[in-house]
Amino acid sequence: MRQAELNLTVAQLEAQRLARQIQTQQRSNAADVRELGYTVSMQQRSISELATKLRQANISSQQPGVLTWVNENIGTTVQAGDPLARVADLSSFRVRATISDTYADALHQSDPVVVRINGLDLRGTVTTISPSVEKGVVTFYAQLDNPHHPALRANLRADVFVVTRAHHGVLRLKNGPYYQGGKEQPVFVIKDGRAVRRTVQFGDSNFDFVQITGGLRAGEEVVVSDMKDHVDTPELIVKD
Repeated sequence: MRQAELNLTVAQLEAQRLARQIQTQQRSNAADVRELGYTVSMQQRSISELATKLRQANISSQQPGVLTWVNENIGTTVQAGDPLARVADLSSFRVRATISDTYADALHQSDPVVVRINGLDLRGTVTTISPSVEKGVVTFYAQLDNPHHPALRANLRADVFVVTRAHHGVLRLKNGPYYQGGKEQPVFVIKDGRAVRRTVQFGDSNFDFVQITGGLRAGEEVVVSDMKDHVDTPELIVKD
């Protein structure tokens, strides 16, 4: 009986040891499973990042357009964010223009503009004005009323005129070399075959016309060429 009791005690102790060993192995297995889960998650993240880089390596535009520039430095190392190509949406254009900082105070958002392209005038409005001045000029952007006009091209150079004031029903004269930009100056008026010097008062001006505030009447013919060489001559004879 004592031997049997001893054997039972030994067997019970062995059973307890095996139970503890099983519990320890189960905890170790659970830790291994968690570690494998972390490893799988990291590998999946790495695979996702590599797949994203692989997709980015295949350059494609997110919107329709025309390829305007490509990095032609073959073999160079490219970092993330470096431009490889540029695509322009040629279905719509906006205007980037510069103006002397002398006229910066007269420039405002929503001012009308006229963009002249090979004799064609396109109208629009000022949308954005740069707050900084670089090399004496201010940069501003204009939105055209018709940004899809067939005459528009990417990087096309054109004359941009900002309209700061408008007058209606006034006497005007075609702008030309005769106009020196002052408020009053002499001009030559054609009368009876002679060009007679007369002092004329001017108002505002634009790229095509000059406002006449005094000294001329509607219908009078004026010499619009450069007459600096005859500024002191009161009268000239006009020959056909």
